[in-house]
Amino acid sequence: MDVQSGDAPCRVLIRAGLLEHVGAHLADLGWRGRVALISDARTASRYEGTVTRSLAAAGIDATRLHVPSGERAKRLAVAARLWDALAAERLGRDGGIVALGGGSVGDVAGFVAATYLRGIPVAQIPTTLLGMADAAIGGKTAIDIAAGKNLVGVFHSPDAVFADITVLATLPARQISSGLAEVVKSAFLADREAVAQLARGLEAIRRGDLGSLLAAVTIAAEVKGSIVSQDPREAGLRELLNFGHTMGHAYEAASGYRVTHGEAVAVGMVYATALAEGLGLASPALRPQLEALLERAALPIRARLPRAVWTFVLRDKKARSGAPRWILPRRIGRFSEVTDVGERALRAAAQAVERIAA
Repeated sequence: MDVQSGDAPCRVLIRAGLLEHVGAHLADLGWRGRVALISDARTASRYEGTVTRSLAAAGIDATRLHVPSGERAKRLAVAARLWDALAAERLGRDGGIVALGGGSVGDVAGFVAATYLRGIPVAQIPTTLLGMADAAIGGKTAIDIAAGKNLVGVFHSPDAVFADITVLATLPARQISSGLAEVVKSAFLADREAVAQLARGLEAIRRGDLGSLLAAVTIAAEVKGSIVSQDPREAGLRELLNFGHTMGHAYEAASGYRVTHGEAVAVGMVYATALAEGLGLASPALRPQLEALLERAALPIRARLPRAVWTFVLRDKKARSGAPRWILPRRIGRFSEVTDVGERALRAAAQAVERIAA
């Protein structure tokens, strides 16, 4: 499918065996010259050779660059090192960057592509369910700073996203669950049928069944792709994709990134639904539906929220005039943006999240 998230549509391919054909697809899109293949060491040991051979077969020469794994990749010092490496390799505007890895690799590689020479092409090859379901699609790039997660970034749409679901077979169970948080989010944003379809295949997804994984990635990609195509720069509709992320990003940062992004978003979705319930926007029956699905995905539904979480909530990049904006569910498939929520309601929702975790 194509996602309109920039000047030209982004081609999103989801199927098994794509790594061996990345070069041919990029050549079809007009890629020529030298590229930088950016990955972390562990991902590189598994997939770098296959992608490099695919690029070479299409006449694309790749220089290989490595970054730290996880959130440690998303630092200014790492981006600066990559800029220097690209300059040393004399990579020009006729080149590009291929990001091979999870969401963090895609974020920093995309950010570097957006800023080096005022912008060069980038292609994303996500190797995690989280990356395939969310991070690689839509052109958001970012690095972290001490004040919070993803606070420095730019929109820079990839030319293509290659989601080869066979790579998910090597993921640890915790990483599969982490990615499922974004799939659950997408299903709840869509409609009851999407939620029911995900519920039917959840155990098979966790077992690594390729057909069920393909269906899950497709649900998430279609939901995000449709929203991004209508609102590429997050001027309105795209903010729906932040369901669970205002508290989720704050909890993730306040934990020192000891919880995964998906685990934090799961807690954030429970918090947002409890807040919606407390404000009279959502039926008390909605949160148990969400929590049941998250529990089946082996995701947390309760957590102790560190005191620092409120500092990070106020620093959220979506805040306006110091007031956080919350994406709250009314029912499956219908959400609202809410601001100026009183402290009593915020604390009551926190108590709902912490009730058992204490």
